[in-house]
Amino acid sequence: MNGSDFNPSQHLQWEFPTPIIRYRWPDCEQINADLRSSILNAEATADTRFANVIGGWATTKSFLAWDVPCIRELAAHIEWLLETAIAQTARSSNTPGLSNFTMQSWANVLRSGGYHAPHAHPNCYWSGAYYVSVGKTVDSGPFNGQIELFDPRSAVNASLLPGSIFQNKCRIEPKPGLAV
Repeated sequence: MNGSDFNPSQHLQWEFPTPIIRYRWPDCEQINADLRSSILNAEATADTRFANVIGGWATTKSFLAWDVPCIRELAAHIEWLLETAIAQTARSSNTPGLSNFTMQSWANVLRSGGYHAPHAHPNCYWSGAYYVSVGKTVDSGPFNGQIELFDPRSAVNASLLPGSIFQNKCRIEPKPGLAV
């Protein structure tokens, strides 16, 4: 058997992909400045804490519902991005759009050395992050400041082929205006 009859387009089928979007919102400087101000004002007047935020602060999960113009604009941007993602990844034109889902969101502020502990988002079809502002990277490690995404399939790490496409982590360098 020499495999000369193997045709990837005919014999290779993808069933468990994990799509990752990286989209930088153009001309986002003003909205990011407004968002930063709103978030830091909320931090100064609230005592909300998330167990997963180490060395920082986070709002409750209703952030996108706040009646603040810049937050409403961000919510509309995220809804557009999700609708686009759903349309691009749907296997059928009958796949429900965003109107059939609810969104939970929070804003967090991480101080020097702070991080969001690894966590999962149960019962979520899409999870994401939007970067309003990023601090200075402290040169204390090769992945300092990056978001690290893990393959959500529980058994994928059981047998990892070095150098293969079946990696268990994806690291992304945050930039202001970047949605992941």
